[in-house]
Amino acid sequence: MSKDPLLVADGFDHAILGLLSIDGTEVVAYSTRKIIEGLVVDGMETWEAEEYFSFNIEGSYVGPRTPVFIDDTRNDMILNGEIE
Repeated sequence: MSKDPLLVADGFDHAILGLLSIDGTEVVAYSTRKIIEGLVVDGMETWEAEEYFSFNIEGSYVGPRTPVFIDDTRNDMILNGEIE
């Protein structure tokens, strides 16, 4: 495992799911759903939060320890067999 410090997305501790190892490097994994919900609580419309997340959070790369974002926004659809 890398000795470099973990990188985090500022202000989204509530959305941390855990750690993920990618090719032996640990990175922080976040819930996309919880991040978007948090942005909505902070005053954004859902579409604004989704767009903001896509361009400003998910789309940023800060090196090999860049956090990952798990798309858990459609879990209910998967569980209900709506997505195969």
